[in-house]
This record gives sequence, C-alpha cells and structure tokens, in this order.
Amino acid sequence: EDEVASPFQRICPLADCGNAISRNADPLPLTFINTDLTILLHRPPVGEWLGMDSISRWEPNGIGMSDSLLFDDLGPV
Repeated sequence: EDEVASPFQRICPLADCGNAISRNADPLPLTFINTDLTILLHRPPVGEWLGMDSISRWEPNGIGMSDSLLFDDLGPV
C-alpha cells in the first residue's frame, strides 16, 4: 500500500494504451488485442506529468501497429 511506483512502473501503463488512443479506423468492424509491447526509453521519466503522442498504421491484409512517443516535462523519454 505504501510502495511508491518507480518512474518505469508509472510509464508502462501509459505505453500500453498507444494502440487504443491512436485508432484511426471505425471501432465496430475492427477489433484487436495488444499481443506484443516493446518499450524503449532513452532515460528515466522525471516529474509528475507524463504524456504520449501515438499513431496507428494499417496494412490492407489487416496487420497493423501503433507507434507512441512517450514524454515528460523535459521532452521525449
């Protein structure tokens, strides 16, 4: 209960939301699960505020992916 989350623990749930917030397709006929997640950080996040800018890319065969830029008050992490 009194354990404070590390900066990495705080940013992981945010990184896992990239595919949901960047959807650029009709949500009714298109469903998917996030089967693979890779998080690459250049430095530990600092400060209280974290943000994300995401984009999804889809191929005609149904394969797609999302890319997310994670950032804090100092810039990209």
